[in-house]
This record gives sequence, structure tokens and C-alpha cells, in this order.
Amino acid sequence: MLSTTIMVRSLSLTQQNTILSLLDSGNSDEAIAKQVGVSPSAVSKLHSKKHSTLSKGIGGHPSKLSSTNIQYQMD
Repeated sequence: MLSTTIMVRSLSLTQQNTILSLLDSGNSDEAIAKQVGVSPSAVSKLHSKKHSTLSKGIGGHPSKLSSTNIQYQMD
């Protein structure tokens, strides 16, 4: 039986402070991750834990249906 070990590296205080500063400046989680050299999920977790009052980007793609089309589909 093979076991899989996942290595999790915690963020240094310097990385955390840099990330929090960049979040305060309005940068996206993805842009911060690239700049600091960590995964986007690490930035997102720190964002949620330490800066839950800051808004996160909506992300995703725009709706393909207009509100008129949605209403038509519901009738």
C-alpha cells in the first residue's frame, strides 16, 4: 500500500505581512500569490482568516442569460 504525503509549508511572518499589505492595497489574491511566490489558496486562506472584512473579488464569468431571458425561462 502506497501512502501519499502532502507537504504543507506555513507562511513566514514576512510573507504574511506582505500579503496583508497587498490585500489592503486592493490587489487580487492571484496577483499577490504570483508576487509573493505562494499558492493562491494560501493567500485566500490568510485573506479569510485575517481580513474577513475586506471584500473578495467576484470572479467567474458574466452571466450568459440576461434578466429577461431568466424571467422567460421561469414562466
